[in-house]
Amino acid sequence: MRVPIIAALFLAGCAGPMVTVGPDTIKITKGSGGLFSEITPKYDAWAQTGKQLVIDGDMISADAFLAFSAKGACYTDKATFQPHSVSYIGLVPNYAATKRLSRNLPRGLRDAFWNSPQFYNWVTTMHFDNAEIKALWPEGSCDNQPLKGEIK
Repeated sequence: MRVPIIAALFLAGCAGPMVTVGPDTIKITKGSGGLFSEITPKYDAWAQTGKQLVIDGDMISADAFLAFSAKGACYTDKATFQPHSVSYIGLVPNYAATKRLSRNLPRGLRDAFWNSPQFYNWVTTMHFDNAEIKALWPEGSCDNQPLKGEIK
């Protein structure tokens, strides 16, 4: 009985990002992570729209890497960045993939992640709150970037 409940909770947490699509922006209010192979096509499709990606909530695991690496993305005061090392099905770490995926992050976030124990931890995430993000990547704040339109 416990296994189906645990599996349901895991799948609910990895349902993919919660987004609002506006005329000029795509706002992500929660990115729960999951498998890169399943999440990456969504980010690729959003990039092709030419709309600005606005990070407006918790970005965890794969969503943390993909959202904060997106070209022209900005973040609001609600954003958090919660990365961890890449692994194969949560069991075997893949440090080469972690290095490759995190290489595209803004320099301040990338360096802080590379120098943290979380770079080697594939089980739990590191939590950068909004103040830490602003200290590491101030130019990425939506307050410091011209928005393509109103954030819905």
